[in-house]
Amino acid sequence: MALIITDIRRKYYQVEGNEETSSSSTSEGEVMKPYNVKLSGGLHIGQQVFVKGCVNSEADRFHINLQTSKSEDANVLLHFNPRQSQNCVVRNTRVDGGWQEEEREGPDFPFSEGADFEVRILVRDYGYEVFVNGKFFCSYNHRGSFEDVKAVSVHGDAQFYEIGAFDKLNMPYTGWIPKKMKEGRAVRIRGVVKPDPYRFDINLLCSSGDNSFHFNPRWDQNEIVRNANLGGWGGEEREAPFFPFQAEEMFDVLITAVEGKYRVYVNGEYFLDFDYRCDVNDVDRIAINGDVELIQVEFMKHQAKHHYWEIPHSISPGDCVVVKGVVKEGADRFHINLQQDRHGDSPIALHFNPRQGQDTIVHNHFQDGNWGEEERCDFDSALGHNKPFLLVIMATDEDYRVFLNGKKLSVFSHRMPMEDVRFVAIDGDADFYTVQVVKNKGPQGSQLIPGEMVDDRWITVCGVVNNDADRFHINLQCGEPSEADIALHFNPRMSQDCVVRNSLENGGWQEEERDAPCMPFPQGEIFEVVFGVKEDKFKVYVNGHRFIEYSHRMPRERITHVTCEGDAAFLPVMFQ
Repeated sequence: MALIITDIRRKYYQVEGNEETSSSSTSEGEVMKPYNVKLSGGLHIGQQVFVKGCVNSEADRFHINLQTSKSEDANVLLHFNPRQSQNCVVRNTRVDGGWQEEEREGPDFPFSEGADFEVRILVRDYGYEVFVNGKFFCSYNHRGSFEDVKAVSVHGDAQFYEIGAFDKLNMPYTGWIPKKMKEGRAVRIRGVVKPDPYRFDINLLCSSGDNSFHFNPRWDQNEIVRNANLGGWGGEEREAPFFPFQAEEMFDVLITAVEGKYRVYVNGEYFLDFDYRCDVNDVDRIAINGDVELIQVEFMKHQAKHHYWEIPHSISPGDCVVVKGVVKEGADRFHINLQQDRHGDSPIALHFNPRQGQDTIVHNHFQDGNWGEEERCDFDSALGHNKPFLLVIMATDEDYRVFLNGKKLSVFSHRMPMEDVRFVAIDGDADFYTVQVVKNKGPQGSQLIPGEMVDDRWITVCGVVNNDADRFHINLQCGEPSEADIALHFNPRMSQDCVVRNSLENGGWQEEERDAPCMPFPQGEIFEVVFGVKEDKFKVYVNGHRFIEYSHRMPRERITHVTCEGDAAFLPVMFQ
């Protein structure tokens, strides 16, 4: 299973040390203030900027600025400034050091002390549309060219634990690799193969224009050609263990830069190596062409060992810790700790410790200088040598539940108060690319979809089915009220072992559709549902596989909201 926890189909700039990076990891701990994130290439229509964080106690104000550079005296084209002391949100523009006329009107004030927030700023032709916690908040007409925006700056009385920008990935696609490729970095490409495909290619390009790595699946030849073009094409490499790309199916390609070579994984499995033919440090762009649709391009950086991530507000029921990485060749063991403090002898609420050398997985806790009684479970081959992995640790009232690549692996009952956990620590024989904390926002309810429902939009819903679940639903609907028309009612029913699809118009349900290849929502398991919007239908993928199609029964342009309800714990909905 290829689970997306973070926003899909995006270029994403991770919070990391006042420099530009790009990754799907979201929580590096509390951001030091003031803080700037560079946006390569500026902004354009349809792009979204997002900031997630938490208002400090006894806060007075904070701001989010879209500005022309990272300099403190840069022009600010949008100054979004919640002021707790005045119970309002001020918007303004600063040009050549001078502030213009303020705007203050708003429907409410969603930035009270201690409140979590998610601000999304959508670039439109006339101005910016601002959404707060999934609801439309305000619009702000352009007072300067949005193309001049080169940085996001945050400052003030809040903890900011995710800052980024994402965009629709049109084909052919070219994107800049932040800070260039370098050994220890990786790029991940997710997408869907078109019907009747011929070929596609992924290219890692140098600043000189040379092609460092050309990865070229060819359905017409049932082969995958690899090459480099350094002033001329070199010798092709064609041997491969199998051909993993299927028409109309999702794919997941991970290219890592390791010592002396690119290492390629496809759909969660090691695939092949390609020796460097030029300096990997010169690679600054990726280009993708051909018969695929792109869902996600992620740039990831190898995280240092002995690293700690602060958890905003400590762990709460429904929160998830997400770790992506690759087990090293010859690995003996690695661990992920949920712990109280940053230091080495901190109390540890959960010590998750795969031991490749012993063919087992150890769970334990550490308190008052002593280890508790170990709990062991069978080793999973998905954590074997040279294997990419996605681990999700979900906190509940009773325990921690560990999911590996979308499947439940183990359960560890609480031995320490959950609220004492403030840090995630990693170490050992794995290359860790993402450590992320996804905070539970409670019932998702109805959320406004930023932008319009046009071709190649993607909506992703992730969650965990309750242990005693009967049913849940995901509705793409034409308005916020519960009585609004529903363009697609996607309704897994565990008690009936089926997934019902339907539409509701003018208060009346239409004809149900129930045919499906399987029932992919077992109780207690994690899931990912991806809705792809097409001109005449929705294409729905579940856990990385094509599931069903659903023809439009009403104009897709009417769809404005998504609603998630029922017997599941939902993670934040992701829009593109």
